[in-house]
Amino acid sequence: MSTRSRSMDTDAANLTRRYGWLLVALVMVTLFAAMLFPEGVLSSSPRSRLRVADALVCFDPQVAELDVGVTQTVSLMVYDVTDFYGVQMELRFDPATIQILDANPGEPGVQVGVGDVLAPTQTALDGFMLQTVDNDEGRIDILASFAQPDPPFSGSGSLIHITFLSLDGGTSDWTFDTLVLSNSTGDNFGEVEICNGSVVVLDGTYTPEPTPTHTVAAAATATATATATPTQTPIPTAAVAVLPPRSEFDLGTSVSVQVVVSDVVNLYGVGFELSFDPSLVQVVDADPGEPGVQITLGDFLSPDIVGSHAVDNAAGTIDIAFAQMAPSLPVTGTGTIAIIVFTGTNAGLASLTFDSAQLSNPDAIEMPADAWHGELLVVDLTQPTPTPTATPTPDPAPGDGATLVGLVSFQARPAPPHMDWTSPLSVTLQMANGGGADATFSPTTDATGVFTITNIVPGTYDIAVRDRNSLWNVRNGYALTAGINHVNMGTVVAGDANNDEIIDVLDFSILASTYATSFTDLGWDPRADFNNSGAIDILDFSLLASNFGRSGRTILAP
Repeated sequence: MSTRSRSMDTDAANLTRRYGWLLVALVMVTLFAAMLFPEGVLSSSPRSRLRVADALVCFDPQVAELDVGVTQTVSLMVYDVTDFYGVQMELRFDPATIQILDANPGEPGVQVGVGDVLAPTQTALDGFMLQTVDNDEGRIDILASFAQPDPPFSGSGSLIHITFLSLDGGTSDWTFDTLVLSNSTGDNFGEVEICNGSVVVLDGTYTPEPTPTHTVAAAATATATATATPTQTPIPTAAVAVLPPRSEFDLGTSVSVQVVVSDVVNLYGVGFELSFDPSLVQVVDADPGEPGVQITLGDFLSPDIVGSHAVDNAAGTIDIAFAQMAPSLPVTGTGTIAIIVFTGTNAGLASLTFDSAQLSNPDAIEMPADAWHGELLVVDLTQPTPTPTATPTPDPAPGDGATLVGLVSFQARPAPPHMDWTSPLSVTLQMANGGGADATFSPTTDATGVFTITNIVPGTYDIAVRDRNSLWNVRNGYALTAGINHVNMGTVVAGDANNDEIIDVLDFSILASTYATSFTDLGWDPRADFNNSGAIDILDFSLLASNFGRSGRTILAP
């Protein structure tokens, strides 16, 4: 071996001893990077990014470069989502640089293309999609959600495809004003990461020729709308219901409930079998002069012929059947057919269940009808109350308390009195000077929207009220004096299914997930029954759509 070779070996050994730790460190860093970035640390694919967000939304391509007068398509992609069910987005672009081209000339206005993820929303039974493209303002609004029975989406795919024409040189960024993703339970994703995109148009000037496509689409739409209109206003189904649906009263006291029929046409006879828990409640005899136990028949129908009037307090059953006869005329509308007084014998929750309910016209033909059951809650005052917030402050002295008789109105419900106006409320009272915590109440309105809260310490209060799926209405600085106080709380805004004080895509997804169900169906979600009809249909959808985007509390004028 030459002297030069020995010298090189010695130098290598010295380098190894001095810098071997560095070589080991470099190897470790390389291996660690390979684990973190299996597709390469320089990869530009969105999938290769190290993410901590719950969803990744990116444009593909992220940067589109083209000449003036050229058409191109970009896709908005979503990656690695789980249980995706709906999306709300407000996307802006520069209308002086690009113009969105219509992906569906058969529909009014300008449309973007629907990607594979949102494809089910194009099927009437599986989802909903609302979109608006404004080429003057440079704005794309999308609201889309799946509906039952379509399952949620998990994985990666395209949300929308945007085809555009370049008009003039410059750069148009895709900018989100709003981007909300919803899961199947109506909750939003915790964090959504966005890969912003842009369109670069090379210098030049281009003036697009006018196209008649929008005029043709408008004409076609007029015909389609005229055909579809009758299906959006279904004939109401008659119903037999316990009103109010839930009554709470003290052990040893009595409560009166009504059996009401609604939305009937040419009613001439009625019969129902109602079951209750005889260990908790008993029917109070309305006519002790007659044998057996009686209830009071309502005045909506004339009881010219009574086929059955049997109350069995031992078995817990009520069997009623009666009809009119000439010259009595059939009746149409809503009214009371029976009044039942119950007394509480033991504390507990007693269900009032219709075993059968039949309505008949003058030709003895049975008419279809829904049955709405009820509940009686008997409270034992000797036990600790489960709702300590029901009293805002210590009880006033007897005779000195204030009673709040409130009136609340609802959107898109039949004219009162009507059973659809019987609704549970949330009501809060707070001293107007800000002192003390809110007192919370849960009254139920009657068929005219009236509710009552008693035993309030007189004073000046801020009063807030909401339905189970509406925004709050607030009346500030209202003086409640000893005795009766009548307060009009206005019309509440429907559509807030998840009670977060904003009507948005999360509420939309709740509705979509339970669409086309009624209160007797599996999958029924009363939060989406915005008109309290017992069925979730296009009327609820239209009500949500009309209030979409509203938020916060409505402060009523003094």
